[in-house]
Amino acid sequence: TEDGLSRLRGSKYVQSEVNDSFSNVRSMLMDGRPVLFSGTPCQVAGLGKFLGKDYDNLLKVDIACYGVPSPMVWARYLKEVQDNAGGSRITGISFRDKSGGWKDYGMKIWFEDGSLFSRRHSEDPFMNSFLDGTDMRPSCYDCPARCGSSGSDITLGDFWGIGTVDSSLDDDTGTSLVITYTEKGENAIRDTGCALHPESLEEARRFNAGVAASSASGTPHRDFFFLAMRHLGFSQAMGIAYSRNPAIRLIRRIYRTR
Repeated sequence: TEDGLSRLRGSKYVQSEVNDSFSNVRSMLMDGRPVLFSGTPCQVAGLGKFLGKDYDNLLKVDIACYGVPSPMVWARYLKEVQDNAGGSRITGISFRDKSGGWKDYGMKIWFEDGSLFSRRHSEDPFMNSFLDGTDMRPSCYDCPARCGSSGSDITLGDFWGIGTVDSSLDDDTGTSLVITYTEKGENAIRDTGCALHPESLEEARRFNAGVAASSASGTPHRDFFFLAMRHLGFSQAMGIAYSRNPAIRLIRRIYRTR
């Protein structure tokens, strides 16, 4: 419904549940209904494999994907935040709250008792683990679907670096990156009536790893972080994985070379 569209908006740095979406898409397509399917590049590629052919009434949209964090990591992080809030039920989450600006976005979590958890992305351990590539699923480090390889008609993302490319478009409220691969995708974007400012694909890729690199980049801390997660809480595991303590750094080095 139109009222439910707001739930589709906003970045969500966690693995989504496809469930029976592919089957539902196929049923609607066969009924002649127009369908817009959006997801990560691997999900769009998966839909294409499932359907086995293209449909004129299907528009496929993927995102500038940096990789998908482990569901276990997200669950551990969320439990810590909820426990620290006294166990109150979570009523809302914003991974990219922009009240401090587009570049200085933050994590916000609302609770039933009226309390609020709020951290800048640079100070939040979950966002740090995501942006550093520490908590990704293993398949994200060897992805065959990124950078226009998913079969999508459109890729959507943030145009990071827009201030360098065109400072007149950098008002710190956010500038969208839109890449079209097909005539269908280009027509769909033009039909929105949005203000469009063409830039080269090279410029779009300069500051956007999600469309420039074929796979997510990991860190040497990843395996040690997941090992620590087996025995410790999320924040403790992050602290040890990134600790500058000489003894812990030596243990990490030994673990990586064993």
